[in-house]
Amino acid sequence: MKCKMVGSMVDRRIDFTFDGGLPAVQFDASRVHSGLHLHAEMHGWEARLRDVAANKKTELERRMAVNALVTHYYSGSPDWSTRGTAMPSPVIAAIATKRGCTYAEAEAYVVSKLLDELSA
Repeated sequence: MKCKMVGSMVDRRIDFTFDGGLPAVQFDASRVHSGLHLHAEMHGWEARLRDVAANKKTELERRMAVNALVTHYYSGSPDWSTRGTAMPSPVIAAIATKRGCTYAEAEAYVVSKLLDELSA
């Protein structure tokens, strides 16, 4: 089976094609009850964030991966993937984990401490 998403403001569908000459199936999200859209969106976010951590071996690595992707999405970037973007610092990610804050907050904390040190 192969899937192809077709997305625009007007056309929101997924086309499924199958081997062996079986007929294709088309899913058109605009035909679904409006109450299901939020559930589907949140399910998609959960799956995406779980997927980024799936191949990590430790809880710290999983947390760092999820936190990095959340930080990427919160940055305002329109990119679904972080490929081709700068990877987050594992040191700052560890500080974020230790402090229980976001990557961006930990980064600001480190910069603040460095500036304090340089001005002393």
